[in-house]
Amino acid sequence: MNRFGPPLLLLAVPALGLGQAPADRLEFVGGSVDDQAFARAAAGVRPGHALSGPEFQLALEAIRATDRFRAVEGGQGVVRLDPWPRVAAIQVRGDAPSSLRRNLFPGLRKGDRVGATRLEAQRAQAQEHLVAAGYPAARVAVSRAEGDTRIVMDLALGRPNLIRGVEVVGKVGPFSTASLVRETKVVPGVTLWNREVELECLRRLRKKLVGAKRFESHVDLDWDTGGLLRITLDVGPKVILTSDGAGLGWTTTLKDLVPLARADHYTPELLDEGERRIVRLFRSRGHLDPQVTYSRTVTKTGPEGPEEVVVTYHLAPGPVSKLGAFTFEGNQAVSEKDLRKAADVGGFLGAKARPELLDAAENHIQALYESRGFTDAKVRRSVELRNGKADLVFRIREGRQRLVNWARLDLPPEGFGDPWGLGSGLALLFADKPVFVADRDGARIYRSDRREMAGCEAALALHPVEGRLQVTLTFSRPIPLLKADLFRAYTSVRQQHLVALGVLRPTVRSQVVVEESGACGILFEVPDQPMEKVDRVVVRGAGRTRARAVLREINLNPGDPLDQDKLGRAQGRLGGLGAFQRVEVSNLAEGAEAGPPSPWKAGDLLFRAEERSPWVITNSFGYDRTQGYYLGTGVQRLNVGGMGRTVDFNARAGDGFLNNRTLRETFPTGQYTRSLNSVSLGYTDPWFEHGKLGEALPDRTTFRTEGAYIQEQRYIYQVRRRRFLASLRWALPSRVAVEAGYRFERVEVAASNDNINSDDLTKIAKYPDRAIISSPYVQVVRDTRDSAFDPTTGTYSLARFEAASQFFLTSKNSSFMKLDLRNQWTWPVGYKASAGVVAFGVRLGLAVPTAKTAEDLPLSERFFAGGSGTMRGVEPDFLGPLGRIPILNADGKIKMITGPDGLPVEATEQIPLGGQALFIANLEYRFPILGPTLWGEVFVDTGQVYQKPGRAWSEDAKGNRTNLPLRTALGLGIIVKLGIPLKLEYAADVDRILGRPRSAGDRSTQLRNVTISAGFQF
Repeated sequence: MNRFGPPLLLLAVPALGLGQAPADRLEFVGGSVDDQAFARAAAGVRPGHALSGPEFQLALEAIRATDRFRAVEGGQGVVRLDPWPRVAAIQVRGDAPSSLRRNLFPGLRKGDRVGATRLEAQRAQAQEHLVAAGYPAARVAVSRAEGDTRIVMDLALGRPNLIRGVEVVGKVGPFSTASLVRETKVVPGVTLWNREVELECLRRLRKKLVGAKRFESHVDLDWDTGGLLRITLDVGPKVILTSDGAGLGWTTTLKDLVPLARADHYTPELLDEGERRIVRLFRSRGHLDPQVTYSRTVTKTGPEGPEEVVVTYHLAPGPVSKLGAFTFEGNQAVSEKDLRKAADVGGFLGAKARPELLDAAENHIQALYESRGFTDAKVRRSVELRNGKADLVFRIREGRQRLVNWARLDLPPEGFGDPWGLGSGLALLFADKPVFVADRDGARIYRSDRREMAGCEAALALHPVEGRLQVTLTFSRPIPLLKADLFRAYTSVRQQHLVALGVLRPTVRSQVVVEESGACGILFEVPDQPMEKVDRVVVRGAGRTRARAVLREINLNPGDPLDQDKLGRAQGRLGGLGAFQRVEVSNLAEGAEAGPPSPWKAGDLLFRAEERSPWVITNSFGYDRTQGYYLGTGVQRLNVGGMGRTVDFNARAGDGFLNNRTLRETFPTGQYTRSLNSVSLGYTDPWFEHGKLGEALPDRTTFRTEGAYIQEQRYIYQVRRRRFLASLRWALPSRVAVEAGYRFERVEVAASNDNINSDDLTKIAKYPDRAIISSPYVQVVRDTRDSAFDPTTGTYSLARFEAASQFFLTSKNSSFMKLDLRNQWTWPVGYKASAGVVAFGVRLGLAVPTAKTAEDLPLSERFFAGGSGTMRGVEPDFLGPLGRIPILNADGKIKMITGPDGLPVEATEQIPLGGQALFIANLEYRFPILGPTLWGEVFVDTGQVYQKPGRAWSEDAKGNRTNLPLRTALGLGIIVKLGIPLKLEYAADVDRILGRPRSAGDRSTQLRNVTISAGFQF
């Protein structure tokens, strides 16, 4: 049987000469749709371009380089493909033990299509692994069977590097030979000699010797082919580290700074390094002129030489200095006021005069002069110490201010096909984001967006001059020559525009030109250079991933400019698809064997991908006083359908599911158990392409749908939700993300305790015990923070609006519109946040019922506040309106207690009711206490939850009103930064701190325990 299809299929191809094969009419026979798509991309099919005979053969070689096919043959415009079948079985034969067989071929999985290149790479990798494991003669052979569906790996280990004996020689000091051999964990006759065993023996012996303070010890290992491992040892003397003079402080020890214990082996340079580290430590604490030396004294000698030495560091840190007065000499063009503003790097705490702050002050002054066109300005500082202050004297040589009238780009006649685009980079000389104004008299007019350049415009025009094309930008007034702007314009022309046009190694020469008239300009000269194009895209390793998913992420077509930035983005997008654990991009010529010159060009691209395991399993544990402890597990199935889609299952089990007394007592939540339990199943498509809707949406729109069951115990409320979510999310410039979606939820609310009647709770809290919420929503997020978990600068903004209308089948008693606005600003204090971080957050919430039948919101949609992340001086959820509910006895009757007057009264429990409006503001200052790990914080929170918008009071079922003024709390916290920052915080009402009278509600809801939380987002 013909593997490539019926011979009659060739008759459908027009007869062509062997020298020509029109690529736009190239026919592929055999293989799947994905095989043919990858083959077409590798062949470099370009409409309207005919392949010559050698080019056609080169196209066949490129298709073979995909490593997808057993055979690729072609002629007269037809390419016949024979793809590798999927692997049904992998068999490993030979005398290797099971411990070596395990994970010997990590890149081979059943169901994969394994090409010859990949199989050879796995064979070579396995053989290298066996050699490294102690089998120097190991050989691995590979073969295929059963129609290439079974892969057979034959292992021949050969003679192992077996350790048959251990000998210890040299100066062993107080250690016995047997104890040293035991420490290596080497078992003669069992352990194999290899690099890993060698390093482990050295590490264990070094650890033992360091533990005995034999810091100057030397260990050498030597293994001979006879199987003898010889340990040559010089344990050296016992080394005692000590210091005199000033101390290092209670947070730092001499052992931390002198790296004797952490070094792999001893060298005298380690003592010098300790001296340098101590000097740096003192300077970081504000000691500008510390004096540190060390001496080494032999205190005990034995038959083998010194047995004990004392290394003493002599510490004289000098006085601590804080930044003092700034004095400026030689400044004429720049005022002293501006210089002082530029040099102020100490923050508001009177910073210590650390070297990095002195450098920063000098650099800021230098940058100020450069920003005003003084390109030759020189700034030097000197320090004068007096009365604990470090007064800085800055001596300035300003030089001449340079003003620029024009900038010119000198290009080849064709201007690389985009002279206007290249010339637009010149506008970066006077603007951060140039504003296009209009076309005027054949020129393009730009305006600066900088405040100091207000009113300044520039005209960009093209002029052919003596066989060259000049693009000139003329400014409406002279502007300062700034090195930073000059570099930005140079980079824009060279690294952005020219590279985007396919110039791989662009050459741009720049110079400052002074005309006879005195006008100053900047000339960028760009010589003629080759522009490379994309010829072929060869993808190797995408066995399970569909061609459409891979090629749309790469998004490079034959004939496109070979843009290196676009190539890097393609690599990043392909890696971010979730299907691959590694993606590498190179040129086909880079992998060519030595020999004749390679026929491959710069535009022949090779994407080498390694697919990851499709299953990911995670487990987690967490605790928050507002929600209690939880155990979590998640299972993800990646790359569903080969399109980068994901199906995920997540389960979170709190005390409501686990009901574990030990965990409940270890991680308390107060009088009543708080718990959040959920089970969810979700589906994510990273590239939504569904008919005309997909065409109307931006590229890379992510679709997400999820079904979940959530059970939440919030104080005495038990809320059960059955939820369905569907959303579309896409990214916009300036780090903005937009999400539009739909939420359908069935909510049931009841009392979580037997001693509370659910009907009473429904009546007092004024919520429906059952509700259906059907709500479209839109959410916009802008995040410019440098870190989502531990930000030091930037802004986080969120706006979310949803409308649960009866039009969308929301229950009559539950319709509403809801707006949630949040913003958080973060500012560093001191140079690079060395003195801490200030954060300020504001949250506004408003929810309005939209029908007469829904005067009160469902409980699950109300705003609650209190506890970590909101109002930290109040018990979780207890900010705002409160109510009281009767407590029942075991027989279901209301419990009676003795009142203050001795008469029986009904026993009641205070409960939070939530509200329709929310205002929260948080201001905090975080500062380092012990290095980068332990920080402290002080904060102030203020806010309130209101029963209805526009009311500063709440009303109970009997019509009694309670005022709700803003509550303010002051607090302290400790932050431990181990991955995600963990915070322990406590706060108290300002009225309580100042001894002012407080309402009964404020006293009963004040925070009673330290809160524990993670992260910094309010």
